[in-house]
Amino acid sequence: AYLLPAYAAAFLGSSILSDGRFSIIGTIVATFLVAFATSGLLQLGLNFADQIFNGVVLVSAVALNETLRRRVKKVARGT
Repeated sequence: AYLLPAYAAAFLGSSILSDGRFSIIGTIVATFLVAFATSGLLQLGLNFADQIFNGVVLVSAVALNETLRRRVKKVARGT
Protein backbone atom coordinates (compact mmCIF):
# COMPACT_ATOMS: atom_id res chain seq x y z
CA ALA A 1 0.00 0.00 0.00
CA TYR A 2 2.94 2.35 0.60
CA LEU A 3 4.82 1.58 -2.61
CA LEU A 4 2.05 2.40 -5.09
CA PRO A 5 2.13 6.19 -4.52
CA ALA A 6 5.94 6.14 -4.62
CA TYR A 7 6.04 4.32 -7.96
CA ALA A 8 3.29 6.54 -9.34
CA ALA A 9 5.19 9.69 -8.37
CA ALA A 10 8.50 8.41 -9.72
CA PHE A 11 7.11 7.43 -13.12
CA LEU A 12 4.99 10.56 -13.34
CA GLY A 13 8.07 12.62 -12.55
CA SER A 14 9.99 10.97 -15.35
CA SER A 15 7.20 11.89 -17.75
CA ILE A 16 6.63 15.47 -16.63
CA LEU A 17 9.92 17.30 -16.93
CA SER A 18 12.21 15.15 -19.00
CA ASP A 19 12.05 12.96 -22.06
CA GLY A 20 11.33 9.76 -20.18
CA ARG A 21 14.37 9.88 -17.91
CA PHE A 22 14.10 9.85 -14.15
CA SER A 23 15.11 13.08 -12.46
CA ILE A 24 15.09 14.36 -8.92
CA ILE A 25 13.19 17.56 -9.72
CA GLY A 26 10.55 15.68 -11.71
CA THR A 27 10.05 13.19 -8.91
CA ILE A 28 9.69 15.96 -6.33
CA VAL A 29 7.14 17.84 -8.45
CA ALA A 30 5.19 14.65 -9.14
CA THR A 31 5.24 13.70 -5.45
CA PHE A 32 3.61 17.00 -4.57
CA LEU A 33 1.03 16.57 -7.34
CA VAL A 34 0.11 13.05 -6.24
CA ALA A 35 -0.01 14.06 -2.56
CA PHE A 36 -2.15 17.11 -3.35
CA ALA A 37 -4.62 15.08 -5.43
CA THR A 38 -4.77 12.27 -2.86
CA SER A 39 -5.36 14.75 -0.06
CA GLY A 40 -8.18 16.32 -2.05
CA LEU A 41 -9.82 12.94 -2.60
CA LEU A 42 -9.61 12.14 1.11
CA GLN A 43 -11.08 15.51 2.06
CA LEU A 44 -14.00 14.86 -0.28
CA GLY A 45 -14.65 11.62 1.61
CA LEU A 46 -13.61 9.36 -1.27
CA ASN A 47 -11.38 7.06 0.78
CA PHE A 48 -11.72 4.20 -1.72
CA ALA A 49 -10.58 6.38 -4.63
CA ASP A 50 -7.09 6.85 -3.22
CA GLN A 51 -5.71 3.52 -4.46
CA ILE A 52 -7.66 3.75 -7.71
CA PHE A 53 -6.21 7.20 -8.39
CA ASN A 54 -2.66 6.01 -7.68
CA GLY A 55 -3.13 3.03 -9.99
CA VAL A 56 -4.49 5.17 -12.80
CA VAL A 57 -1.65 7.66 -12.40
CA LEU A 58 0.91 4.85 -12.45
CA VAL A 59 -0.49 3.21 -15.58
CA SER A 60 -0.84 6.57 -17.34
CA ALA A 61 2.68 7.65 -16.41
CA VAL A 62 4.22 4.38 -17.62
CA ALA A 63 2.30 4.63 -20.90
CA LEU A 64 3.34 8.27 -21.38
CA ASN A 65 6.94 7.43 -20.47
CA GLU A 66 7.06 4.64 -23.04
CA THR A 67 5.55 6.90 -25.70
CA LEU A 68 8.17 9.56 -25.01
CA ARG A 69 11.00 7.02 -25.18
CA ARG A 70 9.77 5.70 -28.52
CA ARG A 71 9.48 9.22 -29.88
CA VAL A 72 13.03 10.07 -28.74
CA LYS A 73 14.39 6.89 -30.35
CA LYS A 74 12.56 7.67 -33.58
CA VAL A 75 14.00 11.20 -33.68
CA ALA A 76 17.48 9.88 -32.89
CA ARG A 77 17.30 7.47 -35.80
CA GLY A 78 16.21 10.31 -38.09
CA THR A 79 12.95 8.77 -39.27
